[in-house]
Formats: sequence, structure tokens, C-alpha cells
Amino acid sequence: MNKEEQINKTLDALKEMRQAEPPPFFYTRLKARMERELEQKPVLRWALKPAFVIPVLVLTVALNVTTVLQFKDVNSNTAETSAADTFAQEYNLNTTYGVELY
Repeated sequence: MNKEEQINKTLDALKEMRQAEPPPFFYTRLKARMERELEQKPVLRWALKPAFVIPVLVLTVALNVTTVLQFKDVNSNTAETSAADTFAQEYNLNTTYGVELY
């Protein structure tokens, strides 16, 4: 057999094949699914807008600065007490419990 005969046989075989058919209501279901996907709204898209991100960022920075300043004030007050006083306060050694030990 030559190449031309093989090509003709292949083309004849292709002519005898049936065209593939989609399942019933395929296009109706496809259209409905596409419409549902268009109707669904993105969940977190609003959280990425600058109108939301900038105020949240400013609030976070303000809270962090306030916290740092408060801890700075607390640490400066505790630096005045001695280590022995701090130890006594931690273990409640400055209470007498109504008994004289000396």
C-alpha cells in the first residue's frame, strides 16, 4: 500500500464515525453554573481595599505605641524599688499574718 491509499482509508474511517453528542441539558446546566459563579460575591475582597486597610493599620500602630509607653512608665516606677523589696513582694514576705516572728 502506498501512502495515498492509507490516507484515503483513514479519511473514510473518519467519515463513518458519529459525532459526539453532549448529555441531555448539558448547555442548560453549564449556563446555570456560570450564572451562579457570576452571582457569588468575593468574601474578603473588601478587606483588601485601602479604605479598610489604612485605618486598621493606623489603629494597630496607635495601640502598639500606647502599650510601649505604658510599659515604659511601669518599668521606670519599678526600677526605684530594690531587688530585696521586689523579692519580698513576690513571695508575700512583708505580711505578718498576725504573728510576731522576731
